[in-house]
Amino acid sequence: MSKYKSTNLGGDAGTTVFKNNKYGGTKTATTYPADGSDRMAEHQHMALVFQHVPSTQTVAFKAFITAFNESYTCDWSTEEVYGRTDPIMLFRGNRRSIALNFRVPAYSVSGAYENLCRVQRLSQFLYPNYKGISSAGSKSAHAQTIAQSPLIRLKVMNLLANQNDAPDGATAATSQQNLAAASMLQNYFNNGMIKSSSPNGLLGAITSFQVNHNLENLDYGVIEHGAGTILPKMIDVTVQFQPIHEHTIGWNDMEPINPHWPYGIQLKTPRPAAASSNSAPNATDDDLPEQARDNAVSDAIVAGMSLASRRAALSNAYRTMTTGDGQMTSGMADSYNAMVDSYNRDLAAAVNEHGTAALGMRDTGAMRHYQ
Repeated sequence: MSKYKSTNLGGDAGTTVFKNNKYGGTKTATTYPADGSDRMAEHQHMALVFQHVPSTQTVAFKAFITAFNESYTCDWSTEEVYGRTDPIMLFRGNRRSIALNFRVPAYSVSGAYENLCRVQRLSQFLYPNYKGISSAGSKSAHAQTIAQSPLIRLKVMNLLANQNDAPDGATAATSQQNLAAASMLQNYFNNGMIKSSSPNGLLGAITSFQVNHNLENLDYGVIEHGAGTILPKMIDVTVQFQPIHEHTIGWNDMEPINPHWPYGIQLKTPRPAAASSNSAPNATDDDLPEQARDNAVSDAIVAGMSLASRRAALSNAYRTMTTGDGQMTSGMADSYNAMVDSYNRDLAAAVNEHGTAALGMRDTGAMRHYQ
């Protein structure tokens, strides 16, 4: 686990750290079964993160999403003109809304206890920040006024995030000249981590919030762990979220102002190439040398990534199958050697097609067979 960076944001009261035995749960248990979803949420960042803007407090939930829907309401005003078939359409603005439903299951007593706390914390986020007003000479507040509205930053992995830090159109155009399409995809996968300084969520307001504790559902039930105390095993949460744009969304002449909004994706735009004398609707790569070169670079990167991944998997398989006495059974050896033969054939074909340097692999030597 040490090679993974925990989410563990500041000011979260531990709610971005997932561990099913954090609070114990039984008086006699000394070991607890591992919950794979803990690692997915904390280390793989498959989580929903809410931040209360006034207090900067955060709370995170594992991404057991049952519904995630976006809707855009386009506001147009119309003006009827005599003699005109259609009214004049005047654009006024857009309104984006998010409908998010997710479940909060309990894997253990400890998990059920903390789940209820997470929902409790999110409920508290619906309320504003107050400022006390005291009379002269008094240390206690006699009245309170709203100092900050309860705005929320919500991050749903890569599907809902703040894109304010995304590069502008000019920077994006420059990076397109230096990056192959396959690199753009790999960079996108690498950028999904939750930043330690902020959940990097989209600013907005929760307009509706429902919690179903499923007490009546016999398929789930509850945990009765003490007199007059129950812990739900499954909590359903429904959130209606109204985003607030922190920058202008639209177009500047022929280019989008923020080309990465809303999902942070950058597409590879083919370079323009002068048409040759034999250009035709069925033109080949010879007619578009720049495009052909970009395609070749992208293909080489994809091939190199695939081979490197397969090579690492074979190395792990070799170490695993020879654990203990250092020997493989004949069946295991045959299976391993068949995978090595397949890898070596594909490696030779890739080197022949793309060249060693283009593959970007540190070591392209053939894998060894088990003797």
